[in-house]
Amino acid sequence: MTYFIKNFDEITSHEWDSYVENHQNSWLWHTSDFIKAKNSWHGHSNQSFGIYDFSQNIVGIFPLHLIESKIFRIFNAPILDNIGGWLTDDKTNNACYSQILINEFSKKLSKFSCLAGNINFSTASLNQGIDPLFVHGLSGNRAYISAIDLARSSEDIWKGFRKGHKSEIKKAENNNITFKLALPEDLECYCDMHKKVYAKSDLLPHNKKYFERIFNILLPKNNAIVGIALLNGKPIAMANYGAYKGKAVYWTGACFDDAYKVGANHFLHWKMIQHLQDINISWLDMGEIFYQHFSSKIQGISNFKIGFGGKFFPIYKGSISSISKWLKAYQVIWG
Repeated sequence: MTYFIKNFDEITSHEWDSYVENHQNSWLWHTSDFIKAKNSWHGHSNQSFGIYDFSQNIVGIFPLHLIESKIFRIFNAPILDNIGGWLTDDKTNNACYSQILINEFSKKLSKFSCLAGNINFSTASLNQGIDPLFVHGLSGNRAYISAIDLARSSEDIWKGFRKGHKSEIKKAENNNITFKLALPEDLECYCDMHKKVYAKSDLLPHNKKYFERIFNILLPKNNAIVGIALLNGKPIAMANYGAYKGKAVYWTGACFDDAYKVGANHFLHWKMIQHLQDINISWLDMGEIFYQHFSSKIQGISNFKIGFGGKFFPIYKGSISSISKWLKAYQVIWG
């Protein structure tokens, strides 16, 4: 079969996004806007690519970023990272094109001497039937998201909230917390919150360019919906949801310390859920959840997501390891 590969920068945004928009399994993470935004993360470089048939029609895409990292703080240990999975033409050659994309992915693993390559269909898993990793002989990891069916009434959704979540929301209401939707000019406030949250955990904050793309490009396109909780008219918590094709995902969030004292975060998500219903969003993916994570902080975030009463759905994710180089490194160090 005749085909050829084009790198992301050889494909126009219009052509890339037209393919994504018309694909039944596509999600926000496949779009050129998100790929460019993720490319602003520390140590990331865009390695996304597409496949074309003999008629020069795009028939598949693979969003991908190379992430710089080191092992033992000595050896370069880059990782190839995908979120959203791949997309291929829905016609009879689907399986064949998928295998070509996977083979190209494997070639890039070798080219960059990667420690591993991660594939995570994430929210796009809601559009899949059987696990595409399994279909193509790739080993996967069992993982789940909590997703809220927004076609139900607000009253029914409220009934599904945990008792503690309801108490926090009522606390916020008693403290006269208010809600509004963010505009692009609220970018600086969000970045300030984000830096403070990451500083508390000794984490490197995301590059401001990442949030500039969210607020200045995705927000006006309604692919990002940002809500603000206010105390005495001043923002104390913000939540950013991604939105695409009638579904939404809890993308990023940040707050000042006062938000925890007055239930602002729980209140904020409740108001965001109601707003999503108003604009006819059918599902909200609250993100990956865990039953018992070794990190108490991550488990706490998971419990927060679960407390909004979503249904559990499997997501398809896996990793391809390339250990030969690292076995050699081990032998060099320890003999």
